[in-house]
Amino acid sequence: MKTRVTQSFISGMLAMLLGASPLYAQESDSTPPATNGQEIQNQPVELPSMEKEVQDKLASLKESAEQGDLQAMCELWMRYDARQNAEQSSFWGHRYVSSLTKKAEDGDINSMIELGKLYYLGSSLYPKNLETSRSWYAKAAEAGDPAAQLMLAKMLSSGIGGDSNLTKSYEWASKALETYEKRADNGDGQAALWVFLIHEKGLTGQQNSIVAFPFLVKAAELNDLQAQTLLALKYKEGTPQLAQNLTEAVKWFEKAANQKDMGAIMEVGLAYRDGLGVDKDLAKAQSWFEQGAKLGDPYAMTALAKLYVADDSQPENMGKAINLLQKVSDIGEIEGSLLLAELYETGKAGEQDSDKAYAILRRMVDTSSNPHPKAIVQLATLCYAKDEEEQGDSLMKRAANMGYVPAIYEVAKGHLNPFSSFTWNPVVSYYYLEAADELGDPDAKLYANLLLYGGVGFIVLICALLVWRFHRFAKRKSAEMDAMEKDKTK
Repeated sequence: MKTRVTQSFISGMLAMLLGASPLYAQESDSTPPATNGQEIQNQPVELPSMEKEVQDKLASLKESAEQGDLQAMCELWMRYDARQNAEQSSFWGHRYVSSLTKKAEDGDINSMIELGKLYYLGSSLYPKNLETSRSWYAKAAEAGDPAAQLMLAKMLSSGIGGDSNLTKSYEWASKALETYEKRADNGDGQAALWVFLIHEKGLTGQQNSIVAFPFLVKAAELNDLQAQTLLALKYKEGTPQLAQNLTEAVKWFEKAANQKDMGAIMEVGLAYRDGLGVDKDLAKAQSWFEQGAKLGDPYAMTALAKLYVADDSQPENMGKAINLLQKVSDIGEIEGSLLLAELYETGKAGEQDSDKAYAILRRMVDTSSNPHPKAIVQLATLCYAKDEEEQGDSLMKRAANMGYVPAIYEVAKGHLNPFSSFTWNPVVSYYYLEAADELGDPDAKLYANLLLYGGVGFIVLICALLVWRFHRFAKRKSAEMDAMEKDKTK
């Protein structure tokens, strides 16, 4: 299972500096974001029974907005935009930006930064304008804000919103570093993390991981969540400057998990499940996965379901697993959906129900622009069981052409089997085995060579047999001709 950790520092300096809100990213406030590349498909739901509560909330926001509350104006813009109410969305959006601009022009640094974010990312009302974004960040930087100074440094180094200027970029990053170092000395964990990142990324023109690392440790010790997860990752993976230490990794993941970071909770659960850096303890693993499941983490739900499936000592566990897997399947989590389909297909879910398995896999394949190849292969297998060979072949080739090695082998074998629904074609089979070899499969080269040289040997054998048969035929004919000549001379 692919694990996750807090993403803000992984997604890079730019994302941390922007701190993008759902409004600028144009995401509905009713739709939680997908996690680590996996396709989580959530549908915004607004039930009629909730309408009064929604209207009361809007009324409360309007009252605050009329009194000049910028946050309320912004939230009204966001909510009406999500509800596709263009008139109200436009009204509150323009009012928010107008009020924000006035405050920024009066010297409010936070308003300058918000305007910088807005024009950097763009929105339905205010398209992306990098030149304007850079000008607002520049004003906030000149007013002494270190976050704005770093963002301006980033824009100057990359030529975003204007000409690039590395010298100026390093100057602004150095000013930010000076401020963050003072704050870190006064016990600010977030500032210590920024000092680490500036040194680690070489934003001042000099990269120094040795100088950087103590600030990461300091930030983690000051209970900064991002620092704890980043430090845990460094211990888990190891770096040229830091030896891998799984025990330390679990220690810091656990501190982050105690702050309810879902990615860290997952990491700790996996560590106890697999005995990585700690003694293997399935009870502790289950406890951590249960915490993640309560927070709504679909990956923790899937991991918990796997533990239930593996533990057949309690009959009720399978029912719990099915309930969890049904939830994650409904929101499109891949691994849980595959497991649920497998349980129905094999009958481990209580009774065999290939139709339910087929429906789950069909939805996974048909509703995604990039479905998981394992789902395609499982669906192909069910199609073969239903005697839908043409559909099965099409799906299997699709997975093979996506570079999925098990599917490649199935297609290669199919083209070698004269009784398969695939057309008998050793050349095509060899092509697929070569593709598997290029993808790094250790056995593919051997099979491809056996097919190639075995095929050549077979052809040579056939040719030799034909020559031998022709030689025998010619010899027999020659003997018959000699016998006929002798008979004539008598």
